[in-house]
Amino acid sequence: MSVREITCPVCGGSRYVKCPDCDGQGGEEKTYGGETKWYPCPYCNGTGRKICSNCNGWGTVKVYE
Repeated sequence: MSVREITCPVCGGSRYVKCPDCDGQGGEEKTYGGETKWYPCPYCNGTGRKICSNCNGWGTVKVYE
């Protein structure tokens, strides 16, 4: 059996994927009492992206052949 590394098919090697909670927006605007504020997404800390769970942020995955 041989092992080779390939570019992660999920993130394309970028190591990050769009945050599924905020859809990559980084947060949302909410209006309370007539005042609108920006609230950062707690899942991605306002970045709009998360570390790829397929490659754990390495950008590559191992393929066993």
